[in-house]
Amino acid sequence: MTPALHLVEHPEVFVIGDAAYLEGPDGTPYPQVAQVAMQQGEHAARTVIDRLHGRPDRPFEYDDLGMMAVVGRNAAVARLFGRDIQGFVAWVLWLVIHVAKLIGFRNRALVLVNWAWNYISFRRAVRLLIVGTDGRSDRESAPRSI
Repeated sequence: MTPALHLVEHPEVFVIGDAAYLEGPDGTPYPQVAQVAMQQGEHAARTVIDRLHGRPDRPFEYDDLGMMAVVGRNAAVARLFGRDIQGFVAWVLWLVIHVAKLIGFRNRALVLVNWAWNYISFRRAVRLLIVGTDGRSDRESAPRSI
């Protein structure tokens, strides 16, 4: 893969997101997060437009906008614009930024309603079913009381 995000053998094929291993100027690989993938997608689209206008390919340059992670109910951590934020404020920022990045009013509204319902009802958004090596779930293999 070239620094312009396309394959050497097939310059018409772009590699972005988790499939793209690319190192920054300091030699460390870019993180495999949505922020990098979105910037790579925009770069690939600009490269196609540049090629249509006869302009040369430019290398991908990642602009780190910060990192965020939810760590619990009303709790998150964030590093934005070189500042560390935590707790409820970081959680609200995470929610606002993620909803703002969704495409379309309908998607934003549905996600907000779903999140609000889960928040007031104390429902968990993700349910995991753990399956053992024998193919049975944790519920099926648990000892039964008489």
